Amino acid sequence: MPITGETPVSSTPSPFPELPPEAVLDAQRWLAAHLSVAIEEVQIVELEQAEWTDSCLGVGRSNESCLQVITPGWRVVFEINGQRYEVRTDETGSTIRLASPEGTPGAGITLENTPWSLVSFGTSDAGSALFPGSAITLILTDGRAEGIGGCNFYGGAYQVEAGTISFDQITRTEIACADERVTEQEQRYFNALESAGRYELDGSILRIWYNDGTGVLVFETSLPTEPGRAFSN
Repeated sequence: MPITGETPVSSTPSPFPELPPEAVLDAQRWLAAHLSVAIEEVQIVELEQAEWTDSCLGVGRSNESCLQVITPGWRVVFEINGQRYEVRTDETGSTIRLASPEGTPGAGITLENTPWSLVSFGTSDAGSALFPGSAITLILTDGRAEGIGGCNFYGGAYQVEAGTISFDQITRTEIACADERVTEQEQRYFNALESAGRYELDGSILRIWYNDGTGVLVFETSLPTEPGRAFSN
């Protein structure tokens, strides 16, 4: 994912600290979990203090209400296997955002090599939001899909051709969810992937239709996440 060129209100380059602030370490852990990689693979290559123009750190979604208030925090560039990601965080690490390329939400985002978070799934006119406190993620790279289904890590092969996508050989860990509703949601998600068909990429939104087009998975990038909550149940 290319690094955004968006400019915050102010940015103060500073010497790279020997021990990064806790908010930056939270962002590092968040990105590792979001991409399903070991934290040791997430290297900090750039770090600077910044002040964002709103509570969404300058990367709010089109349908999101952001408080117009100066929000101090950190701009961090991480590198994973040669791929760089710009992540923004407030001073406390309570708000963490993956910045979009070119400074515009959705600009330049591709189906593959982009971390996706599930927003809703179900019929196109009556989709259901995720169970509060749960999260489902997906990343597609070189024919392999990986992510978190809510409680369990999963992975498997996928194929993309002419606007269609299919998944097979999906395997998962066997961790019991603390809430039966999250277990049911996770199983519904895996079933949906196994019957996936058509997909559509619309800026920062990815839709994958399943069950012969009767259901749709709606994913977004750059979702606000509270570290320690989105990936625990």
